[in-house]
Amino acid sequence: MAHRNAHCLYDHNHNLQIFNRNGFIENRCVNVNVTESAEYIHIKVRDVSDFVFNYTSHIDLRHFELMRSEQSLDIDFNEFRTNLIDMLQQVQTHDMFLKCEIDSNLGKLVFYGKSKIKSIIFLTIDLQITNQKEIFDEMNSNILELQTANKNLVSQLTMSQTRLRDKDNEIEKFIVLNKQLEKRFLKDLQNLNCVFSTKLQECSALLITKILALTQKLLKLYQDVEIVKTESLLKSDSSARLLQSMENLRLESIETSKIVNELKRENCNLKSIQLNNEKLITDLNNTLQNQEAEFRELKKQRDEFEKDVKQATLIIAQKTTANEELARDVVKANQMLVNFNHLLDTKNQEIDELKNSISRQEKIIQEQNHRFHELCKEFDEYKAEYNVERINKLSQELFTAQKKVEDVEKVNRETAKLNELLTRKLASGDFPRRNFLS
Repeated sequence: MAHRNAHCLYDHNHNLQIFNRNGFIENRCVNVNVTESAEYIHIKVRDVSDFVFNYTSHIDLRHFELMRSEQSLDIDFNEFRTNLIDMLQQVQTHDMFLKCEIDSNLGKLVFYGKSKIKSIIFLTIDLQITNQKEIFDEMNSNILELQTANKNLVSQLTMSQTRLRDKDNEIEKFIVLNKQLEKRFLKDLQNLNCVFSTKLQECSALLITKILALTQKLLKLYQDVEIVKTESLLKSDSSARLLQSMENLRLESIETSKIVNELKRENCNLKSIQLNNEKLITDLNNTLQNQEAEFRELKKQRDEFEKDVKQATLIIAQKTTANEELARDVVKANQMLVNFNHLLDTKNQEIDELKNSISRQEKIIQEQNHRFHELCKEFDEYKAEYNVERINKLSQELFTAQKKVEDVEKVNRETAKLNELLTRKLASGDFPRRNFLS
């Protein structure tokens, strides 16, 4: 019978030895429940898995006086409650022992201790089988609890399924976004490759053309210098031509300096384009790392959902066979989870393939950077060969040649004066003919 306004003092499960009237001994896991009302202490001993094993004891002041008289107890009714709870707690710690004796509709709950000589009985409580109405009320209460738990589990399962669908949608959105980013990355990479290849070809062609032109100009310069040297030794009137050649060399040197400056500017532009490309690749890698972090977070949440579903499955498994429909739902949920795991593995494989593709593209970019560095190295070698010092050296050589030409002109002028003097003396007859002939 249900007791209104009852206060629960103790509720715990114990593994007890059950001694039947026919001498059969069995072990049962029974629930011992102690409640207190205004005038009674209610003790219930029942097996949760077997509704037939259900015994009750109602102890009031009159009943307790009989127990004290029969068992020679040294406590009063007010102390009985505290000592009863204390003995039950000692049973839990195995400082005291408890057994149950059953005889048809009657029973006894025996608290005893063990010594080296014999067992000492501390307290015996008479039990009676619980009436049918109270058993049915307990069964109805348990069924209601199971139904409530079933509804809660169904609600939790529905929420888990909803959350799983939401996460699935988020993963699909993540995959779509990842594909878009991949397309954008590939498109930008192709554009970058085209621009880089075009610039490299243009620069290579321009460098080759300018190097050939400068080589031809240098050869022409050397030829002109040789011609100037030869003509300066043979004829005095070649000085004007040499000056003109020097002026041409000076102009060509200025043009060469302009070409070198243009090549420097183009080299700076190429380096700037390379830095922009490296920055773009870094941004794309950072975006990919952020997406991988989001994916790991989603995977962590999925693992938590799996754990929650496993716990729900464990709770459902502990319930009675009346929840078969809920068990089928859990099986379906597990199947959905398996399908989801399979889909997630597929997505992980696709992401690995995307990572491999990105690594291959990075290798291509590294090769292109290596080619660009080689081209820059060749350009530096060219600058080292045809630098300002070499041009200054050529100018110095030209200045030396010009000085030699001036010396030759001076000698020619002196020779001309001497010839003029000799001619005047010959014309006047003052010059000794003998000496002249000699």
